[in-house]
Amino acid sequence: MEFEGKVLLTPEQYINIISSPETKSIKKLVKFDTYYSKFPSSKIAKEYGESLTRIRVESDKSYLTLKHREVIDGFETNVENETQIENVNILKQLLTESGYAETFKKYKTSFLLESYKVLDNDGEVHVELETISNGKDKILYALEIECVGEDIDPKYAKQCVIDAFNSYGFSSKKLEPKTWRELLTENEKENNN
Repeated sequence: MEFEGKVLLTPEQYINIISSPETKSIKKLVKFDTYYSKFPSSKIAKEYGESLTRIRVESDKSYLTLKHREVIDGFETNVENETQIENVNILKQLLTESGYAETFKKYKTSFLLESYKVLDNDGEVHVELETISNGKDKILYALEIECVGEDIDPKYAKQCVIDAFNSYGFSSKKLEPKTWRELLTENEKENNN
């Protein structure tokens, strides 16, 4: 289970964090996500109980993820079932032939700033500084913090995330409640009418 939140940053805030002498990036991650659905909107898909279906390409590995998401007060709770895939093109063909359509793409570059164990090593907190793009005309900057673990208590996980945001000078009241899809496509609907 993942419990996470994100705070959107201005380009200046992003630069200030990444260039700060206190910032020590552990690892750079580049991820390309493509989401699929049988429904025209994520709202309708959720009403019918469809999992978020994602293909992620990361370095030299690819994954299929089925994801169930809840967002409450800017905190996102995800239950993910993920498996590594050998041939992305075969999976894309299978999804297409099964009635799925590509609905959304997300390009993400993250700098893992911190990763530490919590709950007697049953959970882990990750702090990432990110740029997110739709691959077209929109780039967003964010600080995203997640607490992950198999049987982690949601209240404890939430507090771990709040504490981590506080350590970076951000209040949990500033958490962004919208999903990346909503943020990256919100103007597309207006432009297509």
